Amino acid sequence: ATGAFTTLIGNIGLDAHLVQPRLELDFEPFKLQLFYVGQVTDLSIDNDITLGETLLANFNPSTLAYGHVVDGDFQYNLPKFWDPLLVITGIRARGSWINSDDALSYDYVTPGSDSYHEPGVSWSEFRAGGFLHLELAPADWVFITAGGRVDYDTTAGSFVSPRLAAVFKPIENNYLRLGVARSFRKPSFQESGLHPMLVFPESGPIQPDEQQDYLEFMARNIGNPNLEHEQMLAFEAGWRSNWLDGILKTRLDVYINRATNIIDFDIKPAFLPTGLPDLEKTSMRFDNEPGAKLAWGVELDVRYQPNKNVVLRAGWSYRDTRSETTPKNLFLVGGRFKSEAGLLGSLYLIGRGEYLGTKIQNPEGLFSPSRRAHLPSVGIFIGRLGYRLRLGNEQKLEIGAKWYVPVDVENWRLRYHGRAGLIGPDGTTYGGEPLEPRVTFYLEGWL
Repeated sequence: ATGAFTTLIGNIGLDAHLVQPRLELDFEPFKLQLFYVGQVTDLSIDNDITLGETLLANFNPSTLAYGHVVDGDFQYNLPKFWDPLLVITGIRARGSWINSDDALSYDYVTPGSDSYHEPGVSWSEFRAGGFLHLELAPADWVFITAGGRVDYDTTAGSFVSPRLAAVFKPIENNYLRLGVARSFRKPSFQESGLHPMLVFPESGPIQPDEQQDYLEFMARNIGNPNLEHEQMLAFEAGWRSNWLDGILKTRLDVYINRATNIIDFDIKPAFLPTGLPDLEKTSMRFDNEPGAKLAWGVELDVRYQPNKNVVLRAGWSYRDTRSETTPKNLFLVGGRFKSEAGLLGSLYLIGRGEYLGTKIQNPEGLFSPSRRAHLPSVGIFIGRLGYRLRLGNEQKLEIGAKWYVPVDVENWRLRYHGRAGLIGPDGTTYGGEPLEPRVTFYLEGWL
């Protein structure tokens, strides 16, 4: 598998080879799932550490890492002692290991440790949790779910996640949903344990006796082992209706979220009188943001299906975060069709409103403050047109084309940059890959 994603420290490319055996046993009232993921990943960071026009160092062009994940899930449906009540309980555990000789450990700067001034990282994490889930249907017009999880991980500690929801049917084909839940997100390896290796050009200004200081700087930055869980307290209400014997379906949702300990990448540069970075005072790493962020929003979705061959859909979402740093409006409109003769296709327009982009990679270098910029309203046309041929009862062959056309609405051009990237006034790009029109021809078969 190959791929890439954009971060403040540059575009990260991945070339991974995976092995994923899985075992699932279902013998009522028990269910057991076990799986293992083994991977060899070649990671590259497409960025240089510069100061203005001066090249200080490069990220290691190839970081070879070996990863292992072992996961187990056990579920038990308790015997029913009251017909309207269903009780499910279970446990889950996961162990993760990452090893690389091409990266740095946080203990690289700790005198007396085995990793002191020795390249290479050996990172591991264990997490386990138990859950209890209850479903209660005391009458045909009300359905209640409740439950909770208790989780522990060696990265950020323990967390309790309770939840409660109820669905009411006040009238036929209409449903009211009310819910409240508390959840969390564990810091990832990139956020808590990633410390890239540096290589220094022979003609650069960093002398051999200074290179160790830069390696120690990288060992203290990027990943932060002291991160706490991101937390979310969510309240939601929704109304769903079916009209015209199910041909028309509508959904309206309203929510309020309170997020704390949000993890973000923060760059705080400091410089010496010589103009070089002050490595003791400069900080560039993931950290938990102080305080809480409130957001409320509304989502509306309409689905129209006059027959089994045609589906039309439209949706709109408004999100107010008391901030201009996320788009407030999102929308979707389009549909899909298929014919008895085998012709099929779809066309959707997905878009978002304007917003103020922050934490954007600075083209002047990693030691320069991140940029802020206005990101315009944009849309993406996504569609396909194909023909499906039946070769037997289950055998099918499909051939066709798929297209992806981004549109910058404010500047009327068929390209735009997403988060952490910009297109300058002169058309130059930096901080990520611009999205551009793409057409793909495909051939698929089913046996």
